[in-house]
Amino acid sequence: MLALVCVWYTLRMFSENLALCQVFLMISQRGGEEMSKISKEQVQHVADLARLTFNEDEIEDFTKQMSKIIEYAEVLNELDTENVEPTTHVMDVRNVLRADEVKPSLDREDALKNAPKQKDGQFEVPSVLE
Repeated sequence: MLALVCVWYTLRMFSENLALCQVFLMISQRGGEEMSKISKEQVQHVADLARLTFNEDEIEDFTKQMSKIIEYAEVLNELDTENVEPTTHVMDVRNVLRADEVKPSLDREDALKNAPKQKDGQFEVPSVLE
């Protein structure tokens, strides 16, 4: 799994098309099997899914580049991650929230005075359900 994350970040850096990266990783992932070299057909398939057009030379270049990235990611599979806790982000990110405090707000009349329509002290809007 670590290898797939590393490949995803690497592909994201090299490609402006995030969808291409995500689809490529789904194709590269083989349910726990070791990842293999990338074929021209796989690169073309991913390009088609991302609605990208490449000439034969570009397909060849991408095939070589993607294969090198996958090979590098396979090296990461050799790391012992037994005691490494899974994370969703490399940095320890926490939401900083302020305490809830009751503060004065608009009274109902002021909030509704510019409403195009109002009914029973509430905004009236067109129905979206029939």
